Amino acid sequence: AAFMSTYAANVNAGPAYLVNDIYKRFINPNASEKFYVKISYLASFSIVILGMVAGFFVESIDSIMKWIVAALFGGYASANLLKWIWWRFNGYGYFWGMMTGLLASLFVPLILPEISVINAFPIILSIATIGSLSGTLLTKPEPDEKLISFYTSVRPWGFWKYVHQMVISENPDFRKNTDFKKDMFNCFIGVIWQMTLVVMPIYLIIREFKPMLLALVIFFVSSFILKKNWLDKLEN
Repeated sequence: AAFMSTYAANVNAGPAYLVNDIYKRFINPNASEKFYVKISYLASFSIVILGMVAGFFVESIDSIMKWIVAALFGGYASANLLKWIWWRFNGYGYFWGMMTGLLASLFVPLILPEISVINAFPIILSIATIGSLSGTLLTKPEPDEKLISFYTSVRPWGFWKYVHQMVISENPDFRKNTDFKKDMFNCFIGVIWQMTLVVMPIYLIIREFKPMLLALVIFFVSSFILKKNWLDKLEN
């Protein structure tokens, strides 16, 4: 059931990415809706076949989970972090960061089989970061008006001084986001909160009731903290 729920979600979501975000946008933007539906059937079928073929090469659930958590996460962590905290980061940086990270997550474990996937995480992360920085610095930054619009609506913390100076020159009353410490604390509590949602049903199924009750207590405590320190302090 756990496998099918994840598998079904990816089979449903994958064709939408392939057809709408790639084929329709870059290859054939003027086709009929009926044609796009037919292409989505082909994409769904291809994803199912690819998933079945990949399954024959997976040695164990443990190995594939380590690859997903360590290698694949290391491949796209830098690009997805930089896009929020650095004004200079652009679409090219994101593309090349994701591309180099994905390739590194595939080939580093093959090139360095003596290194465990967990220990390969910093190598993959470094390669992806180099790709992100290279793609960004070798191309033009985003237009100022787009940066200003994003900064004023999202109000991210990080390295936004260049954009912040432009914003306050037009709007001196603009207030900078100074909630970094509070946000990091809430993220830490949020990780604990989410983990309890994962382990509680597992403990229930294997009939480990004491750890389940402990996780339930932690769930209520972390929920209370998030309610007071996050939800109640959200700004409009």
